[in-house]
Amino acid sequence: MSIEKKLLQQKIVVLETDTVPGLFTMYDNERGIQKLQKIKKRDDSKPFQVFISDFEQLKILGVEKNDARLLKKFLPGHFTVIVKTKFDLPFIVKDGKIGIRYIKNKRLNDLIKKIGKPLAATSADKNGKSLNNKIIKDIYGKKKIESNAKIPSTIIEICDNGYKLLRKGKGSIKGLDVEFALGSDHAGFELKEEIKKWFSSMKIRYLDVGVFNGNSVDYPDIAHSVAGTVQKKEIAYGILICGTGIGMSISANRFKGVRAALCYCKEYASLARRHNNANLLVLGGGFLDKKELSPILNAFVKTKFEGGRHLRRIRKIEKI
Repeated sequence: MSIEKKLLQQKIVVLETDTVPGLFTMYDNERGIQKLQKIKKRDDSKPFQVFISDFEQLKILGVEKNDARLLKKFLPGHFTVIVKTKFDLPFIVKDGKIGIRYIKNKRLNDLIKKIGKPLAATSADKNGKSLNNKIIKDIYGKKKIESNAKIPSTIIEICDNGYKLLRKGKGSIKGLDVEFALGSDHAGFELKEEIKKWFSSMKIRYLDVGVFNGNSVDYPDIAHSVAGTVQKKEIAYGILICGTGIGMSISANRFKGVRAALCYCKEYASLARRHNNANLLVLGGGFLDKKELSPILNAFVKTKFEGGRHLRRIRKIEKI
């Protein structure tokens, strides 16, 4: 039986993508998608990936025009983009959001066009490892799945004047065209949300790498994400927040080329930019006077590096 017929008969098939192979079924096949959830033991709060073959299919999925326009910045490509939807299929839509994939794969795109509907999918692995061969054989009639592609897609969510980075994968975040990478631990979460509001009011685009709730995390993990991004010049500037700012500062400054400055007033932020050419601002969520937040951000964003004798000193730091 052809792959097309299997899909039209609401079955599940294994298909190659531009990243990890996927388990595919029709986007409106509720039983098939529930079966995939069970096979993968997947968190049912996460939206499924829905593959399209052209942007016109976004209308079928209830994606608004503005989000459809933003999707064209990343797709076709190595991204899964989470967007809002008016679509009401709870087995693929979670909290009013849906994950869109559109890749450069002629065989897959031709198949979707022929069927005339998008396809829902999840990766044919579990925790980075191939699914049990017995599961594959029993359900798909295949003994194993082989692929050279080991890196999954980058998952981002479109939000107000910025993005959330839910998983870093094959898609390069350098192409996101944002100015700041933001990150916090649980103690800095509330302040990070205030910073995002300020950025949105100033029309400054950002990438939020987490955390996305108040659950406890280890601050070095977040610091490494933001500082690593700045070090690689994927994004020019970063902001990190923890309870005091000390842990984030120590972690971020381990990255060569990153100059993280812990600031508690606008004067510090201004001098950090003018004299130290700081490319990463650190804040203490538990101690910062909230009235100082806007002045600090304004000073850090707008102040330019003076160069001159300060450049000579920075070059000495880089030799350490």
